[in-house]
Amino acid sequence: MPRVPSYYYNGHQRQADMCLSEQRTNAAERKNMIQKEIDVKLLDPHPYNPRRNIGNLQELTDSIKKKGIMQNLTVVPAENGRYTVLIGHRRLAASKLAGLTAVPCRIAEGLSMNDQISIMLLENMQREDITPVEQAQGFQMMLDLGDTVDTICKKTGFSASTVKHRLNIAKLDQKEIKRREKAGFQLSITDYIALEKVRDVEKRNEILATAANPTDILGMSIRAAADEKRQANEERIRRALAQAGVKEAPASVRGEHYSGKWEVVREFSLDERHESADYDGVRNILADGGEYWYVRFDHTQAVCLIRMSRKGKELTEQESARNARKAVRKKAADILREAALHRREAIQAIIAGKTGCPEDTEEISRKLRRQLLADGVIFSYGLVTAYLNGIDFVKVTEEDRVRTDSLSDTDLYLILAAENLEGRTTCSADLAFIRSEAARIALVDSVLAQYGFPPDNGEYAKLLDGTSRLYASGGSSKARGSN
Repeated sequence: MPRVPSYYYNGHQRQADMCLSEQRTNAAERKNMIQKEIDVKLLDPHPYNPRRNIGNLQELTDSIKKKGIMQNLTVVPAENGRYTVLIGHRRLAASKLAGLTAVPCRIAEGLSMNDQISIMLLENMQREDITPVEQAQGFQMMLDLGDTVDTICKKTGFSASTVKHRLNIAKLDQKEIKRREKAGFQLSITDYIALEKVRDVEKRNEILATAANPTDILGMSIRAAADEKRQANEERIRRALAQAGVKEAPASVRGEHYSGKWEVVREFSLDERHESADYDGVRNILADGGEYWYVRFDHTQAVCLIRMSRKGKELTEQESARNARKAVRKKAADILREAALHRREAIQAIIAGKTGCPEDTEEISRKLRRQLLADGVIFSYGLVTAYLNGIDFVKVTEEDRVRTDSLSDTDLYLILAAENLEGRTTCSADLAFIRSEAARIALVDSVLAQYGFPPDNGEYAKLLDGTSRLYASGGSSKARGSN
């Protein structure tokens, strides 16, 4: 067996010693801490070691063969004369590979399981290669053993925000994380933080399981968070309207939406949180004695208060057809409007540096610049600011102006191209498909897909490829080249 040199402690060991000292309450115990060589056959890895993967041991094994162990292991007594390794799992494994039969150890007694986990975490957190998942599992162990976020912060030296982020990782399906990692799906801490936008943990797990690549995580999380917000707003709107005396429309009424028999009196957007004052006028509207209902139509991001047109008076065939076309165009506009909201959120994430960068940004810039020139779009700081902040161009003030000196040309072209889509529709007044408008939208969507934001494959995709049933709902379905 190679000769074991005198023990010495590096910075990591000294920090562990400090943690050991602070957590022991009896000075006499510290004085009696034993140092001795222990047979490797009597040493067992700690079952709660936060480091799940000890990595490649070849270099460490070669070093131990030449120089012996330069730093002792820290162990705690176990049953039947055995010991559990607290610090030094890689050294123990490499020592066995190097042929050592005994290794130098320091025996720490009187430590609770919580103290042991804290010490292992402190020692392992000094490693650059520790993963967010390993940290998360360690913090969760401490939480399960009675620690709080505050005490975890004090024991490990990490900030409360870091601990909370890691504990959110621990809430995820650990088996799914392991499965994706084995498949080469490596997530950064930024990706995990993006999942926190979604309140429902089950939905987070669904995103984790179905994302095509790590870049998709952010886009899917943004959309899921927006859906959660709309769902919560919808529940509040429904309750408020019910309290005002409005009932939900029966299926027969919802089915007549495109017949022209019903008109929308007021819309309550699901993208806004409405206050009580927004419902004050509803009772006054109901006072006229008409037949009122509230309804949420498919693909409409609003709850609508509706009433029968002309209070039962029959509409002419021409009026009914015109109202039906108007309703269909509105439905198409609602679908495009929702996609536009997701598009702005995606671009805001890109500008904030929360996504990866496509390989060929020059080609992206060329395509966007060509479209902007064809449409005669002129660069304006006001347009950039208005789009990113979601406000009207005429309301932009000097204080609102977004700093654009840090934006790349590709960023600016993308913002202006997306802003150029605002208010555009692929559905003409006679319900024909406007191919040129769809091409403008598809170009920007194709760019966003390269950043990890794929477009919706439902009715929105059909609107863009001209196959939507809306184009045949009461008007010519022949495609137009332009408006």
